[in-house]
Amino acid sequence: MDNTQDTNLEGSRLILADGKTIGLSKYPTGLGSDELSSIKKIFLDLDNDGVNELLIQYYTGGAHCCTQNELFSQIEANKFTQTLSFLG
Repeated sequence: MDNTQDTNLEGSRLILADGKTIGLSKYPTGLGSDELSSIKKIFLDLDNDGVNELLIQYYTGGAHCCTQNELFSQIEANKFTQTLSFLG
């Protein structure tokens, strides 16, 4: 399983569960500086099909703090669709 943090995703687009499209550099939105510094964008080939999925993890902060996990599947070059979202 390839587990690499990729920093060359410039121009990548995400299709969110609600159908909205957003640039990867703008996702996630609405976070403070502490939360923004916790963002991890990691490629993982979870289903062993030779195509990496994109896992985005970040700390939500606050009194009810958790790690938010967002999983995206690559549908074409530099384009990912949201597959799963969960707090952990």
